[in-house]
Amino acid sequence: MEGSTSPLLPPWPALSAWSLAAEFEREIQEALLTLGEDLRRVIILSDIEGFPYGEIAEIIACPVGTVKSRLHRARRLLRDRLAPVLQGRRP
Repeated sequence: MEGSTSPLLPPWPALSAWSLAAEFEREIQEALLTLGEDLRRVIILSDIEGFPYGEIAEIIACPVGTVKSRLHRARRLLRDRLAPVLQGRRP
């Protein structure tokens, strides 16, 4: 059945890619949950919602410098947490 096509389903390699994407999305969600609330909030507002630093600072009522430092810390922690996943290993 390898590579077979169906009007309802994409070819098997596409299903495999979808499965990997879904697994990676789950890993990202789990990694986000390991962050403290302050770090998770800025990374979601910036990298997922697309707010600029100034607006994030207004939303969370802190200086822009604090937003930048929290974002840097959150990205570093996520990178460290997800590195094994990107290299094909579980953390």
